[in-house]
Amino acid sequence: MSNIARALLIPLVMCLDGCVGIGVAHESVKTYSGPFGLEKSVGYFVSRQSDGNYRLDLGQVRTKADVLARWGEPAKRVTTESSDRWFYHRELGWSGIFPIVIIPIPLLFPVYRDTVLVFHGDTLTAIEYQEGTMSGGACGLILDNPHTLGMRLGCG
Repeated sequence: MSNIARALLIPLVMCLDGCVGIGVAHESVKTYSGPFGLEKSVGYFVSRQSDGNYRLDLGQVRTKADVLARWGEPAKRVTTESSDRWFYHRELGWSGIFPIVIIPIPLLFPVYRDTVLVFHGDTLTAIEYQEGTMSGGACGLILDNPHTLGMRLGCG
């Protein structure tokens, strides 16, 4: 193959270089047990599980009154026979899918990431921390070496 043909073929191959797949952005939940210290910023906390250097100077909380004094009213409350769950909006995140056809096409929508406080009676017993995570996979044609136009199929 001549150098001119190779020079003209490289941009074309690079345009074809890509993959097909799907990705999913979603929320996952981690549950922590006490004791807890609540930071001044609503939704953020420390516990022995979340921080090995746990310290109580952030204001240890044990009751609903402690939480209300530190963070104020929750955005939502859900009460069942066995527990009360208070939802505090911490940050905005994104959930949805992104199909990949050479380039990713994001089909995402905004969601609140909450910190959920779980009470049994008047006592704070657990904190559920929502965070974003992504999963998925793609397969496609990958340009290995633009000088030799070496290509391979790959997945990830």
